[in-house]
Amino acid sequence: MKSACRCESKGLSPLLRGFVWGGILTLGASFVLTGYFRRRAVLIGETELGEIRISREAMQDLIVAYCQQVEGISDVRARATRRGARTVIDLNISVAVGTNVASAVGQLVSALYERMEDVLRLGPGDITVVLSQIRVS
Repeated sequence: MKSACRCESKGLSPLLRGFVWGGILTLGASFVLTGYFRRRAVLIGETELGEIRISREAMQDLIVAYCQQVEGISDVRARATRRGARTVIDLNISVAVGTNVASAVGQLVSALYERMEDVLRLGPGDITVVLSQIRVS
């Protein structure tokens, strides 16, 4: 006896197949980029005891805390990156009116070099300081 029902499986339509493949590629790309940026968000230093890993945010918070201990410096924004074996620090600072800028920046840079090497064992390679504002009060 023959069946009157004729069922054929055609699979997914080309449009739906395109959406599925697009979704898969997008998901894969997001996993790759997430891993890439997460790896870049960690600063790594080598010591005689092994490897030190510190998040960039934690490093920047420490740098800001160190900078705010220097008299006359009121507002600090820090950015730390790693270039090869060196830590590169970019600072934007504000100082109070009447502050000897050369002296304050000198104290700031020497304190950063000392503390970064002693505490974190991540000696800074380059420190760039930009005076972004002079505060009146």
